[in-house]
Amino acid sequence: MEAPEADVGISIPVRWGKKKLTLSFAAEEVSTFSLHDFKRKLERETNVRPKRQKLVGIGAKGLKTNGLSEDEERSVPLKDLLAGLKPGKSVMMIGSVEAVIEGHRKEEELKLALADEVIDDFDIGDGEEAVMKVHADPDNLEKVKRRVEQ
Repeated sequence: MEAPEADVGISIPVRWGKKKLTLSFAAEEVSTFSLHDFKRKLERETNVRPKRQKLVGIGAKGLKTNGLSEDEERSVPLKDLLAGLKPGKSVMMIGSVEAVIEGHRKEEELKLALADEVIDDFDIGDGEEAVMKVHADPDNLEKVKRRVEQ
């Protein structure tokens, strides 16, 4: 008697920036896992939190995969996501690691702290409320006069 063939899982190629990853799922995981589980597995590989992940190239037409709440992600089955994945194509993930985001945030805070004061280049004069009348400026009047004569 022949042993029944084991169900073969699936491997999903994922690109993230210049990195190429492959997420493997067993056959039983394909039928039980959700979008939430897929994003958690991506997080373990990349350290990009699920809320920062945007997935491109996965999911059937009309199936929303980005901008969902955690509960909504749990309701999207992995098998529905794979239905929209074309053979030979990979899923592209867009997202940043929290450490990189925090580094940029600290850099911007440092720049703001080093800036002594904001220069208001809209001020006219030295604190006085002078109004510049452009239409009465002699240079502008001369320009208008030359154009009228041409």
